[in-house]
Amino acid sequence: MKADSVHPSIQDHFFTNVECSEFSAGVCSFHHINEHIKKYKFIARILILKTYGSVPRNEGTSMLVWSGGQLGTIGGVTLEYQATQSAIKILNSDMGSTITKLNLGPDMGQCCGGSVELLSLIHI
Repeated sequence: MKADSVHPSIQDHFFTNVECSEFSAGVCSFHHINEHIKKYKFIARILILKTYGSVPRNEGTSMLVWSGGQLGTIGGVTLEYQATQSAIKILNSDMGSTITKLNLGPDMGQCCGGSVELLSLIHI
């Protein structure tokens, strides 16, 4: 996804500090995680653990989030926004990780209509 393909009101939030073009496969390698831990100290990895029905990305897809930026995408504007906001809250708290189930259709208004279980894990 390119920054110019999203609504301008969310463009700055989701595409600040995106630096790694080879990340397009949606898999966070340990190299990416370690590289970003060194640079930002505290990062969250959001991983799609389980999918139900029609969803924007497959199980195993992940992204990294830190204060002021992200790397990668788990797909779906509303899904990604809520997951990113949740990860930022976790980064600013004492929680180490969370698992959340989100319904994309009725709850988020996304056309996919399925559900995902997300693991948000803090790396220090």
